[in-house]
Amino acid sequence: MNYYDQTAQGYPELHKEEQIKKIKLIKENIDIKPGEKVLDLGAGTGFLNNFFDNITSVDSSEELLKQNKNPTKIKASAEDLPFEDNSFDWVISVTAIHHFELNKAIKEIKRVGKNNFVITILKKANNKETIIKKLKENFKIKKQIEEDKDIILFLTQ
Repeated sequence: MNYYDQTAQGYPELHKEEQIKKIKLIKENIDIKPGEKVLDLGAGTGFLNNFFDNITSVDSSEELLKQNKNPTKIKASAEDLPFEDNSFDWVISVTAIHHFELNKAIKEIKRVGKNNFVITILKKANNKETIIKKLKENFKIKKQIEEDKDIILFLTQ
């Protein structure tokens, strides 16, 4: 059982307000067209579901996914995504990348995403600088926003 399976019951109360603040900032800065497919990577309990349509939620925690109301949810790891190449118009990952095996996850994100990516990085993550460096090596940064707890990167290939 992973950390998020163990803490799943209290997760929404602990993090809902801060996650929704980040998602609102993301929504203000992107333009998802009707019909475009969105991958919510590290979706957890599904905060993104209230802001965007046509979402596929992916998380490695069974317990968090049980709370996620999205009918399109899949238990999978960021390092081995069960989707065809170029399956998603948008890949959005909010405060999750510091948990991923970085090189494999970035390769998978690039593979399943077409050209629009939003990744938030927890400022206090031990590997924050490595994450930023690897993202800059693999994507072009269109925009960067710093909010209280995360750095929000809007990326393209």
